[in-house]
Amino acid sequence: MGKIIGIDLGTTNSCVAVMEGGRPKVIPTVDTGKNTTPSVVEPVKNLVGDVAKRQMILNSKNTVYSAKRLMG
Repeated sequence: MGKIIGIDLGTTNSCVAVMEGGRPKVIPTVDTGKNTTPSVVEPVKNLVGDVAKRQMILNSKNTVYSAKRLMG
């Protein structure tokens, strides 16, 4: 059987976990080691999380945030 993965796409932050030994294990982010990352994406420059959030003020036109609210 393949691995089970869970994604929590939150309005403010997102989180990913996998099942290991029957228990969920949260995957920390590579850049900060935190269990969550801001739900912000800048697709032109391929920026996500904290980096995308920091540049959002200067580049709001190309930055997606609160994407969960755009879903039906």
